[in-house]
Amino acid sequence: MPILEKIVKSEDAKHWADSIPLEFHYTAVVAGEEFLRELKDNGRLIASKCPRCKNSYVPARMYCATCFIETKDRHNITSQGEVYSFA
Repeated sequence: MPILEKIVKSEDAKHWADSIPLEFHYTAVVAGEEFLRELKDNGRLIASKCPRCKNSYVPARMYCATCFIETKDRHNITSQGEVYSFA
């Protein structure tokens, strides 16, 4: 049975019991690496700021989620400010 063939009757469905070895490696990428290194080495939080819409992102990101342009500007976060979040 080809992989894209539509199964009409449940008794035609086939399976096998086995495992597929997969390896996962998480990388923080460039902006995440800068954020984590600054936090570890100097105890400071850094954010990235979009040059167009002026949104700041913590942890720092490579691209603005609103404008989809590169965010090269990094700045330290002060101890006061407003936090906006969503769940």
